[in-house]
Amino acid sequence: DRCLGCRACESACPAGVRYGSLLERARQQTVEESGGRRFLDFTLSSLTGRRASRFAYGLARLARIMRIAELGARFAPGRTGLAAGMLAATRRSTGKTESVNSGPSLNPPKSETRVSYALLEGCVMSGLYSHVHHATRRTLRRRGHAELSAPGQRCCGALHAHAGRLDAARDLARANIEAFENSGAEVIVTDSAGCGAAMRDYPEWLKDDADWQRRAESLTARVRDISELLAESTAAAPLTGSGPRVAYDAPCHRMHAQGLREAPLEALAASGYRGEPLPARERGSGGAGLYNLQ
Repeated sequence: DRCLGCRACESACPAGVRYGSLLERARQQTVEESGGRRFLDFTLSSLTGRRASRFAYGLARLARIMRIAELGARFAPGRTGLAAGMLAATRRSTGKTESVNSGPSLNPPKSETRVSYALLEGCVMSGLYSHVHHATRRTLRRRGHAELSAPGQRCCGALHAHAGRLDAARDLARANIEAFENSGAEVIVTDSAGCGAAMRDYPEWLKDDADWQRRAESLTARVRDISELLAESTAAAPLTGSGPRVAYDAPCHRMHAQGLREAPLEALAASGYRGEPLPARERGSGGAGLYNLQ
């Protein structure tokens, strides 16, 4: 019950046991036996519900803009201060980044064709990290990729699965499978490690329904993390490039759940940066999604 779900055990296990799936099923059983947790359901609705989340994220952005979250992180005690600090950390960095001219051009040859993509917009990402979506779209546009819309897409379902609400997670997975199938996009791009990991788990979530599992497997084969797509579509520069040196903090759900270790570094190298993984990159940050709210 105290496991943070970083899934480092999956990277270490020689037998390839899917501990993340076991953890989610165990939590589902715990929730069913306990009769559910009202606070958890309220939190999930506030973060992922179509109407409730607009209000919740609107208030959160207001607190972030007015620096209320920053003040709370400094002076509020306990979990309140922790939550305020996490909210303050979602603010877009205002620091200036050194320009990079040593990497390969971001503009591909006109004769080169690029795959079309649809972006998983998600709930927390759209609500608090819209600047990341803008950067993803801008970068892929400069690389020559065409974006296709996917009307009807929903939250990826990760928060529900982590909280033991697998039935709700499956409903969201089915809605997303249908939406991305209808989009006609060649690949599905994610710029959130947790969301990407959840989409790759769709076949496991839906394994009790043969038809939906087949559709989930077809979708999962087209899911690409943003760094993965950039690494695939670029002749990556050597990892010891001559550009600015930047630290790379690997999200646990990108490294362990999706197995992506080199793609982020290759994407940085292709843009002229020298990516330096943090010494303890095998460990997660400790945030663990909803865990810190319980």
